Formats: sequence, C-alpha cells, structure tokens
Amino acid sequence: CKIASEELTLVPSAVVQVEVPFTEESPLMITILLADNHVLVRKELRRLLQDHPDLAVVGETSNGQETLRVAHQLQPDVILLDLSVPSMDGIKTAKRIIDEGLKSKVLILSMHASEEYAVRTLQAGAHGFVRKDAPSEEVTEAIRKVMSGGWYLPLALTEALLKRYIRQG
Repeated sequence: CKIASEELTLVPSAVVQVEVPFTEESPLMITILLADNHVLVRKELRRLLQDHPDLAVVGETSNGQETLRVAHQLQPDVILLDLSVPSMDGIKTAKRIIDEGLKSKVLILSMHASEEYAVRTLQAGAHGFVRKDAPSEEVTEAIRKVMSGGWYLPLALTEALLKRYIRQG
C-alpha cells in the first residue's frame, strides 16, 4: 500500500495533513475535509472515518475562512462542515463554497435538530445535514449518499419537513 503524504501550514492555527492510502485495486477514494473548531470532534471524526477504506480525510480546519482556503487548495470530494464554525458560520461557508464554484459536496454537522437549520443549510447549497450525535454509520451513509449525487437528511427530520410541507398545502 502506498501513502501520499504532505503537510501544509496555512496560518498559525491551521495545519493540513494530507494522507491518502491507495492501491491499484482500491475502489474510488472519497476525499474529505473536516471543518470544526473543536479538535476533539475532528479527531473523533477522523478515527471513525479511517475504518472505511473508501474514505480518506485529507485535511482539517477550525473556522470558515480556513475551510474556504483549504477547500480551494485540496479540492476534497466532501466537506464535513460544522454549522457553528467561527469567523464565518457553516451556512455562510457552504454558500461561499458553492458560489465560488467548488465541486465539493457540503455536509453540515450540527448539534441542533432544528428543521429551520436544516432548511437554511440546504438553501445555502449544502447537500446534507447530520446531527453530531448521529451513529457513526449514519455519518458514513450521508457521505456516500451526497457523493452519489443525492441529498441527505436524518429520517426524523425528513418526516418532520414532509409533514410541515403537507400541512402548508
């Protein structure tokens, strides 16, 4: 197994580590940028994702501005973006990612289960919304779903939005 590894220092608080294992026989690798201001959250997400041979974390950022800079540099397939990152929240960052023509799929992570937040993130151009307390299988399912061209919302949130839509006529 070969490993491509590179370390980029962008700003004093942002270190991006690129480590992508690959082999001739490996399936298509989904590259992921983690964007959360909590180091422990990024560390846990990285640990969760490393157990999946088709998923590779290629970078980490701690705020919206860094996320934009690193996304332009690395061009990840998916950006797991916290709703509440500092300097520019997840909704504004997602909108900028789309407006600036990046091809990355944006998947918002949040501790909030609000229908309003989910709708606002999708309207901003995000491809999905996952709660931070979701089971690990849900996070990986969401990543694969948005990479296949779909949208992802947790089932309970999808049902609540459908009920609201039907009630509104």
